[in-house]
Amino acid sequence: TTRSGFSFSKDFVLKAGLVLTDIPSIRFLVTNFNRDNMMKLQADWPHIAHSLHEAVELIADFGYAGSTLGSINAVLPIAYYLHKRDLPSNYRTSDHHAKDREAIRRWLTRSLLKSGVWGAGADTLLTALRVTIRDHGQDAFPVAELESTLSRRGKSLRFDDEEFEDLADIKYGDKRTFALLSLLYDFVDLRNDFHVDHVMPRSHFTDAKLIKAGVEHQDLWRYQDHVDRLGNLQLLDGAANRSKNARMPIEWLDRHLPDPTSQRAYLDRHDLGTLPTQMLDFERFYEERRGRLLTKLRDVLGG
Repeated sequence: TTRSGFSFSKDFVLKAGLVLTDIPSIRFLVTNFNRDNMMKLQADWPHIAHSLHEAVELIADFGYAGSTLGSINAVLPIAYYLHKRDLPSNYRTSDHHAKDREAIRRWLTRSLLKSGVWGAGADTLLTALRVTIRDHGQDAFPVAELESTLSRRGKSLRFDDEEFEDLADIKYGDKRTFALLSLLYDFVDLRNDFHVDHVMPRSHFTDAKLIKAGVEHQDLWRYQDHVDRLGNLQLLDGAANRSKNARMPIEWLDRHLPDPTSQRAYLDRHDLGTLPTQMLDFERFYEERRGRLLTKLRDVLGG
């Protein structure tokens, strides 16, 4: 187990060794662990371990944890790229490499949001991505070439309308939720402790509380469904999230940012529009914000 709860099995580490040392077949077969290959792995082991460690640290810098990454195989092309370029120790922090890191982050996030990329046929895909990085990744992370390689294998990173609608309805607890919010709100410094937060707190959505607030019986299910969907989720600093607790968002904002100009800037940055002042305002708030996020999704992922 490493930083942010990433945990690797011995099998995965051996697979990483096969990938990073350019051993032609990366399938987990006894024949791939012959004497020649084992000597190659042993000789290069310090460099392999370093590259794998740096890839995980970089992904953790992007805000991912073991529980939110979605596919452990997604680490391997990044580790291979770092391994091939033998980048300096300041790669993760230097302004000089900021553009390259951002290219990796966006490619990784798109690949995690697109269903099926890291599913069946992982070994064949990883081998193809390795060739692409070896051929085109000498100076920068080769996003266009990697996306072309994926497309040729029926794993295009382009999204259609149905997929945008599906992402706009993503639920709290879905492994893609963090990836999606990190893409929508890329101004957030995810090296800090950030939580996926409910704008309107879940605790207000019990049957009894909703009925008391004036919600009709036949509408309870919709309120309780929408509270966990993207339209009611945001990324919030861990300390701020703890201070927010179960307060109504407008009440928390008045305490947290009393200055009206700061409040407006916060609402605009998080696409919150006009916050609900009572529970009966929630559906209006939810539908309006979902619409804004859908537009933003098309803009961010449509390229």
